[in-house]
Amino acid sequence: MRISLPCARSYRGRRNNLPFCTDTAAVIILCAFLSGLTTPVVVPTDSLDAVLDTRASDWERHKKNGEQASQLGRYKESEQEFCGALEIAQTFGWRDPRYAISLNKLGDNYHGLARFGEAESTLKRALKIDLEVRGENHPNTSEDLHALAMLYRSLGRFKEAESTVERSLKIDEKVRSHNDPVLAEHLDGSASLYAALGKYGLAEKLLKRALSIDEQLADPNNTDLPDVLENLGQLYLDQDRYDESERALKRELAIREMLPGGALNPSVAVTLTSLAILYEQQGKPEEAEQLYKRALAVTETALGPDHPDVSERLSNLAQFYNCDENKYAQAEQLYKRALAIEEKNFGVNGPNSTVTISNLATLYSDQHRTKEAMNLYEKSLAIAVAALGPDNNSAAITLHNMACLYKEEGDYAKAQQCFSRSLAIRQKLFAPDHPDVILSMQNLADVMRSLGRYEEAKSLLRKAHDLENMCRSSSE
Repeated sequence: MRISLPCARSYRGRRNNLPFCTDTAAVIILCAFLSGLTTPVVVPTDSLDAVLDTRASDWERHKKNGEQASQLGRYKESEQEFCGALEIAQTFGWRDPRYAISLNKLGDNYHGLARFGEAESTLKRALKIDLEVRGENHPNTSEDLHALAMLYRSLGRFKEAESTVERSLKIDEKVRSHNDPVLAEHLDGSASLYAALGKYGLAEKLLKRALSIDEQLADPNNTDLPDVLENLGQLYLDQDRYDESERALKRELAIREMLPGGALNPSVAVTLTSLAILYEQQGKPEEAEQLYKRALAVTETALGPDHPDVSERLSNLAQFYNCDENKYAQAEQLYKRALAIEEKNFGVNGPNSTVTISNLATLYSDQHRTKEAMNLYEKSLAIAVAALGPDNNSAAITLHNMACLYKEEGDYAKAQQCFSRSLAIRQKLFAPDHPDVILSMQNLADVMRSLGRYEEAKSLLRKAHDLENMCRSSSE
């Protein structure tokens, strides 16, 4: 069985060649020296205080504007704001906390833009400064580590992500109060990582703790609470706990519809999509289609027709239509429109396009358009490897789908090669008893049997069976 890749659910600033100075007075004196002045420079204290106050307020304004734009997924706008904040922070000196905070915000923004190399280098700069100036056990250090962990998760570098998020949470437990909203945010993000690793029990424990913290906050505009409910609903859905999932998602929807913008708040579309997936899995296609369409309409109205979130909603609806051979043509048009939006926002062959290209290939494969499907799978694989390295989960899924196509065509040798590569990647990324590892073993065993390599097939099936028992016992 082929696997549709899940749709993602998330500036170079001007260089300032002046050396970092700790205060505005130093900047004025340095400028006087460079201008050739030989007489002493008298700096009025009142003037300096006014300049410092202005720069501090300007930095705060850039940071706040950047955060607001980033929350709406307007990463190019937020890039400009965070670059402005960083430029001002440079005048405070690199030891000032605002400098590392600006780097953290900018690095996280690069993550949203899928500029992963810049994201990692910028976040590591922030971490290095905070470790040197503020030490390991400091809230800012925890923020840097958490942002890096979420980046590693997106890159499919799960082992690095897990060790980094554990380090971040360890600091949080030492330096934050038990009801700190930032702690709740970190618990929520960490839970999403553990869910991806198949550690559902730990993920649920962290989400319920985050939920408890957010429920104590009296802020009606708190968006963290519905975010936690969204992830909790998804976690239950992944485990086929449909009633619990529906309760969490409906509660989330009611909260989001009370936020500014009401039913047209773009975050409402996230919940509608999750409910649509739930109803689709429950065999309620009419309800699911209605919600998919409503989510798309909300996103287009709130964010405009070319926003990256619109691409995501188009792909969600296309995946739904891909299950109905009478709607293949509609699915194809939706995928192509989604791809055009991604290319407009992130460039041709940008890493964000790998999911859509691979899913379009699966659509072609389902229609027996084998050559077109294989060409797209190879394109998706090349983009994923170039952007994320050879060992990433998107590549593993695409190789799995290529193997399924080769198997259908009777080319068992190439199917075996692709299944083997997919299994090797997953064994590097996940724990031995992860469901995807077990699935890869079972698929490879099936092809080995078709090739007449019966002993190898039996060995793989025994390993898969033992791992399934291990997985079952660990979840009990």
